[in-house]
Amino acid sequence: IITAVHFDTGADPQFRVQGVALGEASEGFTLVLLGARAQRPINVTLASDGTFEGVGEWLAGQWGQPPSPPPLGQYTLRASCEDGRWIRVAATVGMVAEVPRVVDFDEQAFRCMVGLGGGRRVVLAVQALLRPEEIGPFKQMQLARRYQGSDTPIEDQFYFEAFGGAAATCNPLALDREVARRLPQARRIWGVTNASVAVPEGAIKVVRGTEAWWKARQTSKYVIVNEWLTRPGMGKTTLGSRNYQRLPGQFVLQTWHGSMFKRIGLDRHTTDLVLRRELLAERANWSVLLSQNLHSSEIFRGAYDYHNPIWEEGYPRNDSLFTGDRAAMRRSLGIGDDEIAVLYAPTWRENR
Repeated sequence: IITAVHFDTGADPQFRVQGVALGEASEGFTLVLLGARAQRPINVTLASDGTFEGVGEWLAGQWGQPPSPPPLGQYTLRASCEDGRWIRVAATVGMVAEVPRVVDFDEQAFRCMVGLGGGRRVVLAVQALLRPEEIGPFKQMQLARRYQGSDTPIEDQFYFEAFGGAAATCNPLALDREVARRLPQARRIWGVTNASVAVPEGAIKVVRGTEAWWKARQTSKYVIVNEWLTRPGMGKTTLGSRNYQRLPGQFVLQTWHGSMFKRIGLDRHTTDLVLRRELLAERANWSVLLSQNLHSSEIFRGAYDYHNPIWEEGYPRNDSLFTGDRAAMRRSLGIGDDEIAVLYAPTWRENR
């Protein structure tokens, strides 16, 4: 039985649960905050009278990345006994009057909403931390107008974005590492969809849709991306959606993210008039397009009706395959010295 949920919102954010263990749980149990994409274990201290307190850490690393808040979504408090069987976790009746409750973690840029599900299950919903002046299409349009004026000051800094902010990976990550090596004092900013996205060491994280995000993207002298620069809630087909707009003094390097063994842009039979107008507007933002080979350069020219400079220099993300320890890489992947490996990693097809 859960009697209370508390939060520490400082630099090392934690959540604490208090309650009473009944029945078989009084002999010992484990507690976890379980979500669809992540979980947070809870360290439980059980007293002889059956009362307990559990402490969980909000920040954790995934795939060897630095600690970060959990991905957005709903998390449920779950318990299991020592043999692994799930046991019921329910909040006291008194907690019903205390929810929903919203707790903001300002330093980590996320919000937690405490609620109860069926059977009085304790549910924590992790959300992006947006202020009232940042919520909704109208407020986003106001922010776009504020920072897309020709008199917006341009700052000598780098803005990176990969796959719309879903991850700090691909070519922008490789270029971030090179900028950090050559210009250690340079200000490097990454746009991310939410606070759970880990960014490289020394970089600044700005969450998509916040005023800080709009300001960073529209005032950085160097903008390095591998996809379209859309705005929150908008895909590639929203006419007049006030997406990113390159301002005088800005340099946009579009690296893209793969070789075209499929049709893209204007070459796709599904590209209608609306998408064509958006595509050409997006293309107009690119100062330079990075190409990995002659085949891709030719595709880019036609598929985007592109006439600005193309740098056919290879892909930064692949440089480590040639400059790194190839033997160690092969060993880590289980590829023998006398073996040839082919990686086939397709994306979508014309018919699916």
